Amino acid sequence: MLIMQTAPPKKSTILHEEQIAILLGRRPGLNVRALYLSWVEQGFEIPEELKPVKLPEGTPVSETRQSKRSVTGPGRELTKLLAWVAKIKPDRVKCSCKNLASEMDKDGVTKCLARRDGYYLPKLLANKTDIAKQLQSEGGLLSIAGTVAEFVPDAVALSWIKAKFNQACESARQAQEENDNARSVNSMFHGPSR
Repeated sequence: MLIMQTAPPKKSTILHEEQIAILLGRRPGLNVRALYLSWVEQGFEIPEELKPVKLPEGTPVSETRQSKRSVTGPGRELTKLLAWVAKIKPDRVKCSCKNLASEMDKDGVTKCLARRDGYYLPKLLANKTDIAKQLQSEGGLLSIAGTVAEFVPDAVALSWIKAKFNQACESARQAQEENDNARSVNSMFHGPSR
């Protein structure tokens, strides 16, 4: 028996109908820009009118492509929601906010929600109390802000913190879901991502 080996067929660099629909925005919830950049990198010929972004002439695709770490986590989302605290808190006022946000990102949404009541909420409440006490010693308006924050009952503060925590986890979950959808669509055309 004679077995002939043939080279695998060359991948088509012409866009499929589904890819065109995605680039035209007909598939909501997908990261069109990331898919576009991936397809360009893979050698697809994409007409100018279908390009979702205008890239400066000569910009390498690798420089514009989002990294895998660009998907946000619950800690980064909570940091965004509480950015106003960082704006009024002087650098010399210490807290464990950054470390806690990093830990939340490592844990991911599911583990954060599982540890919310017994671990994260008490730590976030302790941060609020520490920041309030440190602000009181600052003098001026910061001292007033610290005094006001200190008088907010723990039950009220905890309820507010819990709502922000849940909102951050939901935002991170949605971002991860969008990223997973984009990878799934990309793998439909080229197999699993590397």
